[in-house]
Parts: sequence; structure tokens; C-alpha cells
Amino acid sequence: MSGSVSLSSMTKRLLPLKIYRLRAGSLVRAELEAYSAGLDFISFRLDKIKREMFIKTACDKGLDMWEDLLWGQRYPALEVGTRRNMILAALSIRADGFSHESIETAILAVGVKAEIQEFPEEERLFIEATDYNSELKGYSNIFKRIEKVLPAHLIFDINFGLVTWEMLDAANHSWEEIDAQGFTFDEIGNLTPEELVF
Repeated sequence: MSGSVSLSSMTKRLLPLKIYRLRAGSLVRAELEAYSAGLDFISFRLDKIKREMFIKTACDKGLDMWEDLLWGQRYPALEVGTRRNMILAALSIRADGFSHESIETAILAVGVKAEIQEFPEEERLFIEATDYNSELKGYSNIFKRIEKVLPAHLIFDINFGLVTWEMLDAANHSWEEIDAQGFTFDEIGNLTPEELVF
């Protein structure tokens, strides 16, 4: 108890009064130690609440609450920095955000870093994913999430370019086995290595 900040603070304030016995074993000291235990617990909890209140400092519960609110699911397996960046990007999406940078931010909110090519005459985008986290659970899930954050009038194609011929060979599946999964050729090219296991 002697290392307690609240006990030290209370003792320091009472010492100049010279009316309390504050040495170890006194009743006043025991009472202060009891107060201190409660105050230290509350102080710890308040520090945690303050930390979790702000996205830039949140580590667990605060991020969980934002993810529940924004996407209805949590991503605890992602790095804390990635989770924070996704939340901040999602909160920066604006209804009038049709610029190139706004669209990149919207896609980043899904957890995908990408380069975008615009084809305005066709109202179409080509999204080249340069990085994404496999915890986001595969191409079709990410595609649906991107669809939700992009302007509704835009058609888009996305290339994850994750599966190489070497990976397909290493998976040791015949083309008949791959065809039996019902994948299109584009879908095969966008499978994650984990999705090659079937």
C-alpha cells in the first residue's frame, strides 16, 4: 500500500496539520489505506475509460464498440493500428466524397490499400489491391464491404492478384477439383492462399 499514489497524496496533505497519527499501524493510516485501495481502483478504471474513449488511443473495448457500430462485427485479430486506421477512415467518409482521394479512403475503411484507375466515361473504377489483411475473410466478403462504401452509381472491378500459378500448383488440386468449386476464372485469381484449401 505504501506505493499508492492516492495514499501518498492524502498523507502529504494531512501531515502539515499535525493532528493525525499517520505512521504504519495507526487507525488513521489504516483508514487512509482503505480509501486508497478504492481510489486507486477507480483511478485505474477511469484511466482505461479515458484511453478507450478516443480512437487514437483505444486498444480493445473502444475499438470493439466502433467496429460493432460501423460494421456489426469485430476484428480483434487485426493489429491495433490497422483497426484504428480502418475506423478513422470509415468515419471520414462523406456523402459527397466522390474524389479520387475520398474513394481511396473509403476503400481503406474496409481494410484494403489500393491503387485506383478511373474510367469516367463508363462510370467505372478498377481497383488494384496492393495490401489487405487476410483476417477480413476472403474476396467475396471484401467485395461486399467495398460495394457498401462506394458511391452507388459506380461500377467497379477489383483485382487482388494474390494467387500465382505456383500457388495453384502447390495447392495440388486438379482443374476438375477447382471447377467443382464453381469459381469463375476471375474469382480463382482473387482467392487468398487460405481459400485454396478445399
